[in-house]
Amino acid sequence: MSLLDQIVSEFDIIARELRDHVYPAESTDNDDQCLYVRETGESSLESACIIGYWLHRFHRVPLAAMHEHEGCNAGELIRILLRQGHLPAVWWEQMGTREFAFLHTVQKQQDNGAPWGEAVYRAKAADLALQSA
Repeated sequence: MSLLDQIVSEFDIIARELRDHVYPAESTDNDDQCLYVRETGESSLESACIIGYWLHRFHRVPLAAMHEHEGCNAGELIRILLRQGHLPAVWWEQMGTREFAFLHTVQKQQDNGAPWGEAVYRAKAADLALQSA
């Protein structure tokens, strides 16, 4: 299974389980950025956006590690987490244009108000269009 197939499979699970979940708009310095993690109380964190949820649920990335890098786009965050050893080292060779494009699209769709199921569907459609081009 390719890395892209693995990523899409994991997002398919999110789409099935949380298809109607809509990311609550957060106030950030950059309106184009979601929060990967949000504070829920006294020193308590939880995943917030679809990328943060995916990284924490499927890859056990510590919430604090993502919280330190709020404001980075998904591609930048993945590169930082790879350098810090929070993601499999083999991803260095396997993360390519299609993988980053899929993550960017799913995040952008979510940020534009699409329910998570729809965001994943649109990201998969965009990947198919990229393949056909």
